[in-house]
Amino acid sequence: MKEALIMRLMETFISAPDLRGAPSAYDLDAELRADPELSYGWRGDDLIDDDYTATPAMFLVADQSGVSVRGEPHFGAPRRSHDDNLALSEDGYLINSRGQFVLGLALDADGRRLGSQPEILRITAEPVPPSATDWVVYRANLPSFPLTANAEFDITDSELLDKTPYARDPAAQGSGIVLGDDRVKFLARSLSGGSVTVFAREGVQVSLVLRWAKVGSLRSSGCESWNLFYRTRRDPRGGEVAWKNCGHTLTFEADGRLTTTANSIPVFDVTVDGVRLGNISLIFGAGGITQFADRTGLVKVLEARANGSAGGAFAGISMSSRGRLFAHYTDGFSRPVADVHLAEDEIWNGTSEPELKPDLGRRVA
Repeated sequence: MKEALIMRLMETFISAPDLRGAPSAYDLDAELRADPELSYGWRGDDLIDDDYTATPAMFLVADQSGVSVRGEPHFGAPRRSHDDNLALSEDGYLINSRGQFVLGLALDADGRRLGSQPEILRITAEPVPPSATDWVVYRANLPSFPLTANAEFDITDSELLDKTPYARDPAAQGSGIVLGDDRVKFLARSLSGGSVTVFAREGVQVSLVLRWAKVGSLRSSGCESWNLFYRTRRDPRGGEVAWKNCGHTLTFEADGRLTTTANSIPVFDVTVDGVRLGNISLIFGAGGITQFADRTGLVKVLEARANGSAGGAFAGISMSSRGRLFAHYTDGFSRPVADVHLAEDEIWNGTSEPELKPDLGRRVA
């Protein structure tokens, strides 16, 4: 029999993320990037032993009482335990140092509990399949006066995208493109909007590169307006499409707010470097795109992230300080699995008295 896979689960002082309404591909790494001092201690088979003084966690556990004719374990009545020395057996069961099996409330991909009764936890080590990107969360501030290569403060509308020198009108709604022969002119009249990694259905990973061009001002057209473009090909030939208009003109009030109340815009039939991505929703939310004065004259990207995954092998598990269990994969994907902490005032049917601290327990039906 191959050696058992053991992965120590460590506590951190991060609160369990609130996943209500969040995308299924919960980005745990983003939380770690926000505070790099914190570590979930799940990567590989490293055994990490952090010192901490938090109140001991309470778990619901059960002893194995027998084995079925098919070799499946039978379990006794659940009881409470403070043993937080948890590991994952080669069969995928979550066990403590005494060999007792941990129970929990299973979660769906969005972190919602699937039921009200705890069950013995068994974590599958199956890889996650590739999943295509169908939304990008994007927030940014656009400068009132974009300092493009052609912009001059004393030249009226020099900051705007001049449509005349192009073979095709880049600002045409629904059909605006920039050909390879015109890309140098386009870059000189627009600003970088950052980039985000996206995935095709087959798991192919590409970079979605964005660029903003101001197309109207109060002086020229009576309103402040911008177009967003994405790069379709890194090294296009002269007649090939280099950049494509997302198909929406975003206009702003005098106070820098968007005139539209929509929180997202659809971008249809996206193809990048020959990889077809299909339709993608660009989600910016209320106040996610603004136009305020900026001394740099550049676009300030506040957030750019996308769903989707290349698919990956099971890499380990981790647990937040509130007892939310996560599974991790080699492609960086993370998903919530179960809630395993039992509050001292919480009753789960079938729980017997505490194993370690009888004064804190109580018998239930």
